[in-house]
Amino acid sequence: MLQLPLGEVWILSVRKLRLLSLVLALASILVACSGAASEPSITPSVQPAVTSILPTATTVESTATPVPTSTVVPSTGDVGEEALAEPPSAGLVAESITTLMAHDVSLPFTFIAIGDTQDKNPKDTSGSEIFALLIQQINDLQPDFVIHLGDVSDRGTAYELDRFDGLITELEPPLVMVAGNHDTKSRRKLFGERYIAPNASTKLMDYSFDYGGVRFIIVDNSDYYLTREQLDWLERQLQTSKRKIVSMHCPPDYGRWKDMGGMYSPEAFMRLMKAHEVDLVYCGHIHLHNSMKVAGTKYIISGCGGGTLSGRDLGIKAHGFDVVRVDAESIHTEFVRLSVRRP
Repeated sequence: MLQLPLGEVWILSVRKLRLLSLVLALASILVACSGAASEPSITPSVQPAVTSILPTATTVESTATPVPTSTVVPSTGDVGEEALAEPPSAGLVAESITTLMAHDVSLPFTFIAIGDTQDKNPKDTSGSEIFALLIQQINDLQPDFVIHLGDVSDRGTAYELDRFDGLITELEPPLVMVAGNHDTKSRRKLFGERYIAPNASTKLMDYSFDYGGVRFIIVDNSDYYLTREQLDWLERQLQTSKRKIVSMHCPPDYGRWKDMGGMYSPEAFMRLMKAHEVDLVYCGHIHLHNSMKVAGTKYIISGCGGGTLSGRDLGIKAHGFDVVRVDAESIHTEFVRLSVRRP
């Protein structure tokens, strides 16, 4: 066996210790680098899982109240700056409102709500004949004015509108009107030129007027929906301390009126009705009479003015109109059936 001197053995041992220290230091650096490199992989694996389960604002909806949860701040009684009414600038309705404004108003007052007086087609006269009889009943009641809830015609032709114009020459009180889907489906411009000039803000036949301490707001939903511009305009018009009555053609597609061919996606509209404590909403379109109350607002369909009656198992199916009596304390509505017999 080879024998090394003691000095050489000591030198080798020192060299081995230095080598071992170097190896251990390198190992420590490698471990540290490995740990630092692995940290970023934790964040991506957790973050998507968190965001994917959070509900978005469009999916949150209340099922405990009649109207879905609103993003509109409810009315607190302070309406801020009073919005001015916006009557149409031209057309038969503008003339009627001018006539109304010239009258001295006292409470109580009454008005008539009637809708869907159209014939089955341009050659048919069955609807016009019933409407002519209802006009006699309306005149006997001597209301302050009449609101027609839309569909004076089947196709909106000049021939049909001429026939309607002939009928209303017998109507004694002033007439204000709502655009119906049959009136505007192909001849919107013609209807607007005759009856309701388009609103400057919405470009549709929306308008309002004040009478007897009530803000009457007429909304054009004859295309089955309301635009963003219409909802903005409507919200401005609701900024009033007066009582509020809204009229439109298509009823909201909501509650027991759902899937009846009414106004699509009515939630935003109904939130405004609730937030501004609207007293009454009148609609036509469905040829029957029915009502429901949602979040304090009464909604009424009165589409019984002469058109063929609906076969739906809902409400009253008889020709007639609503008499609305407004006094200092309440707004009372009553459906009046056709009582004048055909000759």
